[in-house]
Amino acid sequence: MRGRKTTPTALKQLHGNPGKRALPKAEPKPPPANGAIGAPPHLTVEAKREWARKVTDLRASGLLTTVDLGLLAAYCSAHGSFVEAGRKLKKMGEVIEGRDGNLVRNPWGLIRNKAVEQMVRIGSEFGFSPASRPRLGRAASLPDGDVNDRTSAAAATPTSGLDAYLAGHPDAKAVH
Repeated sequence: MRGRKTTPTALKQLHGNPGKRALPKAEPKPPPANGAIGAPPHLTVEAKREWARKVTDLRASGLLTTVDLGLLAAYCSAHGSFVEAGRKLKKMGEVIEGRDGNLVRNPWGLIRNKAVEQMVRIGSEFGFSPASRPRLGRAASLPDGDVNDRTSAAAATPTSGLDAYLAGHPDAKAVH
């Protein structure tokens, strides 16, 4: 199905249902994922590290529910493949000698690229990219010590996209 992704009912209620359309009555409400959530055993070491990071971040922002764990495992698995392919490419190079002596692209490059595609696709469901966060409709809080947490100067800067851009570029003018 193409087109804009549907907005969850809870977000429509939070924003006052600006479209004034009837809200679905039987939308599932999965419970939050509480307690210790260990990484699935099939994940690689690097994927398990990513699991621990993402579980912490998603819990802090209130976005992790029990039904999300499989999708999170798929994301972490793709991340593990991405890291492994990057290591192989660094060691072997982007171009290698093929069976017949010709230079060919390293197959690890294809694995890396496929992992990136999967990470982008799955990550957008969790709001892992700046472009996908506004679609979630809530401000995701960052854990303490995050390198992206700019508490001093950013606290005083505007939060809308255009206002933030104009604040960072004083010579730019808004066109209304």
